[in-house]
Amino acid sequence: MPLVSFVIPVKNRISLLARAISSCLAQTISDWEAIIVDDHSDDDIQGYISNLDDNRLVYVKLTNSNSGIGAARNLALQVASSDIFITLDSDDISYPFRAARCFDLLKHNRPTSLYTRVHLFSDNNPSGHYKPVLQPFNKDLLFRFNFITNPGTAFTREAYNSAGAFYRASLHMAEDYDLYIRMCKAGVEFLCIDECHVMYNKGSHSLTSNSKSLKHHIGVVRYLNQLPFVTYDDIQYYCLPALWSNLKSNPMMRYIWSDARPSPL
Repeated sequence: MPLVSFVIPVKNRISLLARAISSCLAQTISDWEAIIVDDHSDDDIQGYISNLDDNRLVYVKLTNSNSGIGAARNLALQVASSDIFITLDSDDISYPFRAARCFDLLKHNRPTSLYTRVHLFSDNNPSGHYKPVLQPFNKDLLFRFNFITNPGTAFTREAYNSAGAFYRASLHMAEDYDLYIRMCKAGVEFLCIDECHVMYNKGSHSLTSNSKSLKHHIGVVRYLNQLPFVTYDDIQYYCLPALWSNLKSNPMMRYIWSDARPSPL
């Protein structure tokens, strides 16, 4: 049985997926698997995986009735053989020691989740830089703002089961934030690991173009989880001063995280 399972949803972007899979193949341990979930790609993802001829790469495809990153991750975790799950978006790159390190941190298999520092990069800035502030875990802050570095997360099967054993498939954004909140409410332990485990392709995610949809989905998450109503300025009372310094003058972040409660999806 593999020690850890990489969870890789993908829709097209086969050239970027190749880079993500290469980062799995470069791991310092060999006892891992990568579950690649094809979300109705036009690219021949299955053919590409088959040509790699490595039985640690497991290809599965969403049915016609399912789509989206939440549904893809749910299917991956149903298929996964290990009890430690490592999230890896199809355009991101794992450091070679990531599998070994996540196993060491989570091998006790208690209900535990971890997040790490991430290395931000883009095609225009391939060398990139480390995310400047890593916020230690704070439950009160999480209920107001998602400070968890989504690309740098891993968690045990027990943590996933404690939160109901599902990503909310109706959410096409903020599905990870919803899972973290449910984990937190269920008493899952969160580890803040001041190490860099992954390179996050910031260039492929346009916050500006998705801001309205993201704000809506965050509002839905708050509504469904019955979180306390907050204002953007409330964040400062629970986070590091350095994080608040970055947030307070950012109009886009103020727009996204100021509270709004739409009807659920």
